[in-house]
Amino acid sequence: MKKLFNKILVPVDFTDTSRNAIDKAIDMAKQFNCSVHLLHVDSFSTATALSMSEGHLAIAYELAEYNSDVEKKLKEIWNNVRNKTGNSIQIDYSVTKGSWNEGVINFINENNCDLILIGQTESLFRKRKMRLNPDKISASTNCPVVTIPSNRRLIDLYSIVIPITDFLPVRKLMYGVDISVNYNTTIKLLGIEN
Repeated sequence: MKKLFNKILVPVDFTDTSRNAIDKAIDMAKQFNCSVHLLHVDSFSTATALSMSEGHLAIAYELAEYNSDVEKKLKEIWNNVRNKTGNSIQIDYSVTKGSWNEGVINFINENNCDLILIGQTESLFRKRKMRLNPDKISASTNCPVVTIPSNRRLIDLYSIVIPITDFLPVRKLMYGVDISVNYNTTIKLLGIEN
């Protein structure tokens, strides 16, 4: 049987929520014997985007300096994760430019990722807020996206809900069954009438 996961992608924005997603990815990579890739998207500043839209080709000095800081921070996280796992799993990292959604989508399409774990934050009014749009990413890449809540107590998987329409999503069921076996969870099929 083909391996379920070969590569898990974790977008990293240096917040606690992305660190939670990294921890969950490491846990899953050990269970599924797969690699993890940490990706940071170096999004353009408003000033840079405005100057580029006006035809200027030069990138602002602040953005170039920020890029080296980003690379340094990401490498530090990568080293910490490698040391924590004792090199038992393959971990890579990279920085790409652009918007978060497009950067992640392009990376997935070019690098054959099997699963994306995204950390989510809560705003002042307890509304969930994310830099990334999981629906857009999943629709554009046909790759499952799992969001990891900011509350660490909620990181354990208790049940997996799979929506069913007039066709049976076999691939989603395969993912769900394999994850539910490893995490001792239940699968709930939700019928959606068109």
